[in-house]
Amino acid sequence: MATIGLAAFLEGLFPMIFGSATRALDIGIPNDPIIIGEIYLTPVNVVGAAVAIIFFSGFAWFFVKSRKGVALRAVADNHQVSMAMGINVERYFVLAWSMAGVVAVLGGLLWGSAIGVDNTLAVVGLKVFPVVILGGLELIKGCIVGGIIVGVIEAWGGTYIDPAMTQPWFREFFPFEGGGTKDFLPYLLMIIVLFFRPYGLYGKVIIERV
Repeated sequence: MATIGLAAFLEGLFPMIFGSATRALDIGIPNDPIIIGEIYLTPVNVVGAAVAIIFFSGFAWFFVKSRKGVALRAVADNHQVSMAMGINVERYFVLAWSMAGVVAVLGGLLWGSAIGVDNTLAVVGLKVFPVVILGGLELIKGCIVGGIIVGVIEAWGGTYIDPAMTQPWFREFFPFEGGGTKDFLPYLLMIIVLFFRPYGLYGKVIIERV
């Protein structure tokens, strides 16, 4: 909640300092599309996918094979037991936030290069909630599967539902003309998943007996 509050404060502060206009961000990635048959790919999306694969592979190795990664998992699971085992919990808090900061910077650079930079750029970070809730918090493969599901849902909503909402037959049943369904469909799916599988597709079911 502190992070969300700080983000809201910065979203209001930065337009006062830098203005509210969307600015282009050039990080050296060309704009010419990559054409493979009938498939058009933007270079920034290709680079983003490559960076995501590299980081997912690196994190998978780090959390499973390295001592620091195993210690981070222990800290995330139980602070008191980790301290009893001699793990410096505060130091690993710093490590976790530092890793998150590096990933956030890379994601911001790539996303800002794709759509431009303004005070609403950070809103995309909220999509992490449906991703991790769909996939589960315990396994990296859950995040991958959740991310793919969210991406497919967004593409499906923007490709099929939004155009259908502008058709006359739609307005015969619903007296409004809408759009932007790709922005809320992941959260709608998240709510449905919370009702039936609150621990996600690959999440660990925790049963506590009192």
